Amino acid sequence: MSNSPVRRDPRLIPLSHDHHVALFRAREVVLAVDGVQPRDARELAGTLVVFFDAELARHFEAEERFLLPPFVARVGAEHPLAVELLRQHAEIRALAAALAEGASEKPTEAELWDRLKAWSTAITAHVRWEERQWFNAAQEALTEDEMAVIGAALQREGPSCRA
Repeated sequence: MSNSPVRRDPRLIPLSHDHHVALFRAREVVLAVDGVQPRDARELAGTLVVFFDAELARHFEAEERFLLPPFVARVGAEHPLAVELLRQHAEIRALAAALAEGASEKPTEAELWDRLKAWSTAITAHVRWEERQWFNAAQEALTEDEMAVIGAALQREGPSCRA
């Protein structure tokens, strides 16, 4: 299996669109850190927490409810990609929780920027991994009927992330 993106099955495109929004949010952190678009760290952390809670958490849930179960049924729960997906989701959930604490508690400015950079780095790596490995493997493993069920479920749910 290639690590480069393959033509995305149209039924997974809503998840790829969510990834574009997540990358935009991660880029906001980079631009703030680089001083290109200066932001207040607490305000940025608060914005990202709202984004995670309202949008990205729904995206994770959609992947875990609709895409992961048929994949696991085909390849097994111990498949490295299934395990890695859940590990990465747990890591990003923990980083979002750390941002929420940083927005409400009072870590130092430097500590909060470190949390923001960690979140941004993790989101960017996660999106790249999903687009290059996870989605490719799912498309290869799942049948046309399974993909149709997944596509219908994603359509019913509507977009997780708003552009």
